[in-house]
Amino acid sequence: MKISIREKYIGNVYNFLEVIDVESGENYKTYFICKCLFCDEVDNYRVRGDRVKSGYIKSCGCWRSYITTKRNSKHGLSKTRIMNIYRGMVNRCKNKSKNAYYGKDVSVCACIPDFITFYNWSMANGYADDLTIERVNNDGNYCICTNNLTWETKQGQARNRGINSNNKSGKTGVHFVKHTSKWQARITDNDKNRINLGYFENIEEAVKARKEAEIKYWGKGA
Repeated sequence: MKISIREKYIGNVYNFLEVIDVESGENYKTYFICKCLFCDEVDNYRVRGDRVKSGYIKSCGCWRSYITTKRNSKHGLSKTRIMNIYRGMVNRCKNKSKNAYYGKDVSVCACIPDFITFYNWSMANGYADDLTIERVNNDGNYCICTNNLTWETKQGQARNRGINSNNKSGKTGVHFVKHTSKWQARITDNDKNRINLGYFENIEEAVKARKEAEIKYWGKGA
């Protein structure tokens, strides 16, 4: 004997919704009349059956409100600097409408499934208000399981970035000045001051001057 659609679904429970009635709606869609078991207050919630069965809708709306409130009360960090950094990281990888969108080449690794994971890692790995997040390998993803993330000063982040596309020398801080026909070496110190290291007849001398300046101003070589 063929089972009717009402008999098939009435009494079924999907997440927090119990189907208490079934009816047809516009565009031949099946609608469930549900009782919400989470808040136990709504017993006439009408919603499309396919969305309930798929799990897209889990309650009358109270569960989502509860989770959001719980998360906000749990960390109280929704308006903090580190939250903005986290959102910026995600937007660069996922939000095509943002100018900083990287495209498909860079992603946030599954080892950072949510903000709390990112926050806990940051607190254990040197986060400070004067530091910025940086990928150690600029060709890699935002990933903590491969140690590809670090907190760095803005100056240090600038040092570790790839060579500017306009740089013809292939060496950071060294470029050819056409009107002088010489190679110029420059560096930025920790106070963000750009320092001219001089003009040189050949690239080797300019690179040497740059490396010596990195030791002097940054305490390390290239």
